[in-house]
Amino acid sequence: MKKELRQFGQKFRDMALVHKMIFLYILIIFIPMILLGTFYIGNFSVHMREQYVTGKTAIMDQCRKSIENNLSQVVFCTRSFQSNADLLHYVESEDFSTANGAYTYMKTVLPVFLQMKATYTDYQTICIYRRFEKRWNDPAYVLNGLNVEELKDTNNMSMKSMKTVIYTDEKSGVTMCRMYMVLYDSRYYQKIGFSCVACSFDTIFQSLEFAENGETMLFTLNGSTWNIGKDEQGKLCLTPYDGEIPGRENQVSITVEPMGAKIDYYYRNFQLLSNNNLISVLIGMILILAFFTVVYYLFYYSITKRITDLTGYMSQMQKDRMVPFKIDDSQDEIGTMIRVYNDTAERMNRLIDEIYQKERLVGQAQYYAMQSQIQPHFLYNTLENIDMLIEMGEYEKASQMIALFGRILRYNVSKNQEKATVGEEVSHITDYLKLYSYRMRDDFHYEVNADPSCSKILCPYCMLQPVIENCFRHGFRHEEREFWVSVRVFWRDEFVYIEIEDNGSGIEPDKLRKIEQRLHKGTQREKEKSSIGLLNVHERVQLLCGEECGLRLESRKQGCLVTIRLKGRLEE
Repeated sequence: MKKELRQFGQKFRDMALVHKMIFLYILIIFIPMILLGTFYIGNFSVHMREQYVTGKTAIMDQCRKSIENNLSQVVFCTRSFQSNADLLHYVESEDFSTANGAYTYMKTVLPVFLQMKATYTDYQTICIYRRFEKRWNDPAYVLNGLNVEELKDTNNMSMKSMKTVIYTDEKSGVTMCRMYMVLYDSRYYQKIGFSCVACSFDTIFQSLEFAENGETMLFTLNGSTWNIGKDEQGKLCLTPYDGEIPGRENQVSITVEPMGAKIDYYYRNFQLLSNNNLISVLIGMILILAFFTVVYYLFYYSITKRITDLTGYMSQMQKDRMVPFKIDDSQDEIGTMIRVYNDTAERMNRLIDEIYQKERLVGQAQYYAMQSQIQPHFLYNTLENIDMLIEMGEYEKASQMIALFGRILRYNVSKNQEKATVGEEVSHITDYLKLYSYRMRDDFHYEVNADPSCSKILCPYCMLQPVIENCFRHGFRHEEREFWVSVRVFWRDEFVYIEIEDNGSGIEPDKLRKIEQRLHKGTQREKEKSSIGLLNVHERVQLLCGEECGLRLESRKQGCLVTIRLKGRLEE
């Protein structure tokens, strides 16, 4: 068993992340969703069944209270008659045959019935039937009851009992209820009559209107059973019921006091998952499962998908160059890992480019230094000047020019390195300017002012000579006047500044703008075209000191100012 578990664990560890996530999806979401859904629906069905039965019982109980409240109004009518002594005396002893009886009826009896009729407008009939027959009675409110068939069997009626008769009104076809209660004399010695209230069945039992199609409601009274339904006007009515009594499985029964009626309510079986409900539940489960699937996919995409994409990308990466991965703005660990990888790739590529660029620029600088010294016009002019001085007998100046020319050639040709110091560059350019001063005699002057504390600061090799040559090639070419070049070296903040200023013809604005663009915004093709000169110096300064350093050109009213900014790094 342990061996199989170890094998399974090893297989799981060796699985691809995609397969692991699918396996975990089935194990953690799909199967638990089905099991929990089945369990929940089962418990929910039982709970809803209990709530359904409890709700039906509560509804019937509320109906019972409402019916009894309506019947209490009928009882109130009887209690009102029973508490009126003049009314009881009239029912028991007097009628219209005497003047006193007629007076009593008009003064005390009739107002009571009129008040009752005004109060209970839903009652069709409110009257009293005498137990003992009198000669003259009014036709509406106090009547003889001996000839009323419904009152022949009233011996067992007590003061609290109520006899109810169900009938159908012949004119309207409405189901009616006629309710009788006993009236006693003022001493409660004997029965003297019966109060009678007649109203529609809907007036008393209107709270039973909630029954729906497919449900049965039976009304049982005095051994007779009716089915409770609705007539064409939407009011409750009774129809004789001669079918079989449904089972008691889905039944709620109530007894209406003091009428003594029984109401049986047979409702439909509870179906939590009918056809429509089953479809709704299935759609709901599918939507929930789809929701969790989307959440799981987003989780997978935010973690596993990004890891697999990164590893696949790294496995296909070129060996000679690192290509950054797609940008990921997420702040989680994977996003941090991708950003670190991209930063590393950019730094590696930048370092590789810098190494290639340094090698190219150093080679160009060395080639330029050699080339600038073997140009025919530089050699010929220098040698001719030396020969002229010898012919003129100025042997000392000729000797000094030869010494200067030798030092310049030695610095350019024999120095095979990438870096120099500001002091070495200033010394070399001083020799260069002095050599030109011998050649141009009184037409040229120069000035070199260098802060001694800057002499050991590192700078690119052969950095100043291309700048000085630009002064002679482009600034002093087309005019005949006295020219000068000023070189200043000084500290400012943490940087060393070298300013080379001349009073030549200057630079045209369009040409200056193009040079600035090539220095700071030029494309690779443009950089290759300008392989030497100012661009070469600018790039080597930035490679050595950083992008905040380099060359800057300014056109003056007469002449030009070139500023070289170096990082204050001491010689190693």
